[in-house]
Parts: sequence; C-alpha cells; structure tokens
Amino acid sequence: METMIRSATAADSGPVAYAAYLAGQGHCGVSTYDLMVPGRPGPTAERIYLIKRLVEARTVSWLHFSHYFVAEVDGRVAASVGAFRSRDSGNVEFVAALKETGWTQDEINRMSVQVRVYLRVEPPVPRDAWMIENAGVLPGFRRLGLMTALLEAVIDEGRAAGQKTALLACHMGNEAALRLYQKAGFEITGERTDDEFEAVFGCPGMWQMTLQL
Repeated sequence: METMIRSATAADSGPVAYAAYLAGQGHCGVSTYDLMVPGRPGPTAERIYLIKRLVEARTVSWLHFSHYFVAEVDGRVAASVGAFRSRDSGNVEFVAALKETGWTQDEINRMSVQVRVYLRVEPPVPRDAWMIENAGVLPGFRRLGLMTALLEAVIDEGRAAGQKTALLACHMGNEAALRLYQKAGFEITGERTDDEFEAVFGCPGMWQMTLQL
C-alpha cells in the first residue's frame, strides 16, 4: 500500500466534498451539510455534487480545495482535511461561491435559517486562529493512520505560516475523534450545548479543541 499526503487540487473536489460531508456528520445520524443542502438526508449523489461545485469554484471560500490536504492510497484520494486562517472563514466569500454555482438568494436565505441550529453550538473563533475543519476519511480507508498524517501536515503548515493557535470543533461523544485529536496534541478548551441541536443531531453539542503551535 502506497500512501501520499499532498495539497489538494481541483481534480480532488469530489472526494474532498464527500469527506467534508462525513466530517459534518461525525458519529451522528445527520450531517451539517444535510442542513445546508436540501434533499433527503445522507451523502446523496446530488448533495455531494453540489458540495463539490463549491470546492472547485473560482471563488475561494473556506470550502475551496486550495485550503485542503488529501491522503492518497494507491493513487486514490482516501481522506482530506482543511486548514486556513480564521480571517478566511467568513461568509462573504462563501455566499459568493454559492451564487457562482447557481444558488438563488431565496435558497441561500433558506440555508441560513436551517444552519442556525448548528451555529448555536459552533465554538467562538478568535481572529488569529488556524482553523482545522472538515477532517474526514472515506469508508474503506479507516484505521490506516491517514488522518493522523493529515493533521501533522496541516499543523506543520500552520506553524510555517506563523500561526500561534490551532482550533477545531468535535461532536461531543465522538470518542474516536476525540482520541485522534488528543493524540495530535489538542485539548478540550470549551463546550457548547443546545437542546434543539441535540434533537436534530442526537448529541449534546460540540467540543472546542485547541493546540498551541
């Protein structure tokens, strides 16, 4: 088995989109992307395609492939993770990417209402944080150490960029993910819970995890 860690390209947008969906799901039955993209819940072909279009769009948002690293196994993208400065995580570019890929203002407004349940538990983001998001491993490639290697790559990138603090969010109760992040040096530095979020996702909320770089 030959494994390679590298920066993502536009050609990786499909696997990056699928991994992002899985990251938004964690150990829960619902993904954040089920709230964002309409249709029956799950990583449907239509939903993954719509996420993929945002990943490969000309507009560089927090979901753009240029922010991602991928792990290849025998030439196939098996996992990915995004990392970027918190100042690049705003909604202005994301809305522009949505419009570029054909979303109407009514659809964007609907999505904004749907995702509020997640925003209630999203950890606060310092202006100078190195954000790590959408860390996901595709089915059939788990327990191969791919995410450990990807986290090492994005942590090294953050240090090289002069960032001081890395930040990520983890679904509360996702013990496998918690152990992985703690192994990489992250610590739980906060948690946010919400009854409506628990009703939708089946977990109390999100842990904020921090690593000093």
